[in-house]
Amino acid sequence: MQDNRNRWSCFDDICLLKGVVAENPFNDAEKWKLVQQSVELATQKSYSVRACRDHLNHLLKKFITEDRANLRKSGTEEEYSTKEQLLQHVKDLKLEFAEERKRQEKKKTSEKGSREAAVVARYQAAYSIQCSENVDLVVDEELDASSVLETSLTEELQSSDCASPVRVPPSTADASAGVLMPTPGPSSQLDTPHLLRSAGGQKRKANLAYEFIKKKTHENTLQIKELELKEKQIELKRKKLELEEQKERNKEEQFKKQIELQERRLAFEEEERRERLIRDKENEKNLCNMVQMTFEMMKHMTEMITNKT
Repeated sequence: MQDNRNRWSCFDDICLLKGVVAENPFNDAEKWKLVQQSVELATQKSYSVRACRDHLNHLLKKFITEDRANLRKSGTEEEYSTKEQLLQHVKDLKLEFAEERKRQEKKKTSEKGSREAAVVARYQAAYSIQCSENVDLVVDEELDASSVLETSLTEELQSSDCASPVRVPPSTADASAGVLMPTPGPSSQLDTPHLLRSAGGQKRKANLAYEFIKKKTHENTLQIKELELKEKQIELKRKKLELEEQKERNKEEQFKKQIELQERRLAFEEEERRERLIRDKENEKNLCNMVQMTFEMMKHMTEMITNKT
């Protein structure tokens, strides 16, 4: 899009292309301001940054589609050649910027995948270690419960052996054989409830171990998520610092460019003043020569008139 107040001439196009080649604003959008300032300084016309950017895209579009008729609207053959060379250079710069951007995106994607794989590996290792520790704890508790149960059963069996036999009504076959059958003593009557209580305690311990494993797994998951969050925060801080450093560098570069532009403008004005003084001196000298020649001619004419009289 062209500026409403000015039309782009072939000379203006060349100034714009030279500014783009010198600054390469594709890598840093803030350099478009420097391009716009250089175009204004060279052409003595007022163009906005957007007008410069849009007109460059317009020229590149015509150049890529080989629309030479619109590119050769005005100007000399030498300007046409310079303009096409600069357009080719700008086109190459833009392609390099696009390729570099693709490489950076691929690199970021690869780094992100590596970080995610590392986090998953750490989580799996931590989970395996914790589960191993918890299983050992459960096995130790079950062994303790089994030893307690075995000890209690041994004691009860020994006490039941010491109990006196009680005669029960014999069956027909036993009565005929005269066999006495022992009846369960007091301790053997308590065997079943005791076994039930031991089994219930073992089940409660197993449930407690399961809850412990579940709790530890949840805590590990929370810790991993917290670490991931901290890593993201650190990454954001690093990017923020890099952005601030880049802004500072851009400010310094812009300040240097402004100083250079001012120095160029002052040098240009100084050169103009010097040339103006030289022209004024030459004009003054020519004027003096003309006055002297006029005076000599008048003197010569006066002498001729005097001689005639």
